[in-house]
Amino acid sequence: MKEKFVGFLVVAGLLTACSNQQISSSKVPSVVLNAISEQFPAKDDVEWKKLGNLYEAEIDLNDSMDVTVQVTEAGQVMMQKQDIATAELPASVLSSIQAQYADYTIDEVEKVTKGSTVYYQLELEASGKKDKKIVLSADGKEDSSTAFWD
Repeated sequence: MKEKFVGFLVVAGLLTACSNQQISSSKVPSVVLNAISEQFPAKDDVEWKKLGNLYEAEIDLNDSMDVTVQVTEAGQVMMQKQDIATAELPASVLSSIQAQYADYTIDEVEKVTKGSTVYYQLELEASGKKDKKIVLSADGKEDSSTAFWD
């Protein structure tokens, strides 16, 4: 009985690991490939992952900037995130961070676009404190209903 249970756990673990795996571009439907090549025509170095019924493309724009795009099987772009510099944050977002997280410094900043809505997700760090991952709307309000996209 114990052996069957352990076997079941191993199989369940393998299935879970396979649900978020890197895949080659040859396994990506052409409609999904086209959706990415329309937005990023000169980029052929794309890493692909399959996330349930979504495809995730990670594109290196240059040495310091990446873009990640989630696309449905029908080729519809669902979300996009890209690295940005702290200086590119809207003033409302910067002032909100300074007011609420004065003890923290900004470690990473990403601009996330979902439909026509823009969010900013930030990783904050402070000496002697646990790092924070937060999502802010474009007007600087913390948005706990939107999950941080790792």
